Amino acid sequence: SASVNINATALTGTAVVGAIGGVDDSTMEDIVDKLKALEYESNFTLFRTFGPLSRTTFSAPAADPTRQYFYFASLVAWLLGLLGSTGFPQPTQYDDPSATSTTIIAELRRLDFSVRELAPGRLRAGHGD
Repeated sequence: SASVNINATALTGTAVVGAIGGVDDSTMEDIVDKLKALEYESNFTLFRTFGPLSRTTFSAPAADPTRQYFYFASLVAWLLGLLGSTGFPQPTQYDDPSATSTTIIAELRRLDFSVRELAPGRLRAGHGD
């Protein structure tokens, strides 16, 4: 696959993660558009397992919350890898979600993302704001 040079702020739209406020449909559409620009359909190795994101994939609870969280954590690992991070490897479906969420937050902090007011429990749900 081709080398991808990305700017974290361009990817997220802002360098603030976990700010107060929900993820609405238009925000999810923007996220999906940015992932498509990164060609996640062909470069995210678990794409065939999970399928395409929709505007509701992470904005509402799924029928299978374990799978939803694993998709979320896997995407985070892939995106952090694009940024050159080695501090958050690809999770497995058997990893403890609390530990995984704590590691995600620690890695975001290490990469100088602002993660104010972001607790592991907010990530563990795999959906919402």
